[in-house]
Amino acid sequence: MRDLSWAKHPGGLENGPRGVWQGIRTGLKQVSRFLLVAALLFVAPSAMAFDVGDLQKLLQKEEQVQGQFSQARYLRGLPDPLRSSGDFNIVPGQSLLWHVRSPFEYKVRMDAEGLEHWADGRWQRDRQTGTGDRAQLAFFRDIIGGRFESLSQHFSMQLSGDEKRWQLHLTPSSVLMKQIFAAIDITGDAYVRTVKIAEAQGDRMELEFSALSHGQ
Repeated sequence: MRDLSWAKHPGGLENGPRGVWQGIRTGLKQVSRFLLVAALLFVAPSAMAFDVGDLQKLLQKEEQVQGQFSQARYLRGLPDPLRSSGDFNIVPGQSLLWHVRSPFEYKVRMDAEGLEHWADGRWQRDRQTGTGDRAQLAFFRDIIGGRFESLSQHFSMQLSGDEKRWQLHLTPSSVLMKQIFAAIDITGDAYVRTVKIAEAQGDRMELEFSALSHGQ
């Protein structure tokens, strides 16, 4: 005659299949919790560690950066956006060359001494350009070059994503920037790809960068 004494113990046959199943479920839950903890320890840190400091390192290049841009500016009262396109070149810590090729040709360069425009076959120092133009070019230079030190003085930054695909949202924090901007959204990977600027008075501008490279 078979010994059925085990069936009288908790989890045995007297408790029915339910007791056995509960034991299995408890074991599965423990395994699941272990796997979840392991995932948080080994996967999440690499995804969560990407911050503004990492983004700066990713974007900052010791060599010059060049590429093409297309710009659309949406102004209140105009049914269609004003579009322009061209190319640019940034020499880190030295200069930015912004070359508009369409709808007309215009070339401007910014360095430590100010702005120059190309006219009559040579660079001419521009003493008449307003501070708004200089500020805009400086902003593009700092964004494309990943130099956020000056931006952090005027904007709060919210970064999401990782080095392969990231989004940076800028909200003006200083009184001056609040008078100019409502918000700025930037996306990219190893380079800045798009910049969308919403201005305080309702106008907006969208920039797309392509054919980006560094060196040469």
